[in-house]
Amino acid sequence: MCPVCGYELETIGQYDICPCCGIEFGLHDTTIHALRNAWIAGGCQWWSKSDPVPQNWNPYAQLNGLIAAGMA
Repeated sequence: MCPVCGYELETIGQYDICPCCGIEFGLHDTTIHALRNAWIAGGCQWWSKSDPVPQNWNPYAQLNGLIAAGMA
């Protein structure tokens, strides 16, 4: 699960990029909370231009999953 947006990822490796919020793991110097707040302030938009938005994608349900997992 992406710690910024809650998108379910198969793996998270250094320099992988979340297709949902665009975070590049191992690159950003700012906190997860600051990155999450910036993504939310931007309207929780799907970031990737090459990976299509999943059917029935709901960024707010995804964020609730972070809360339920204790990651928010």
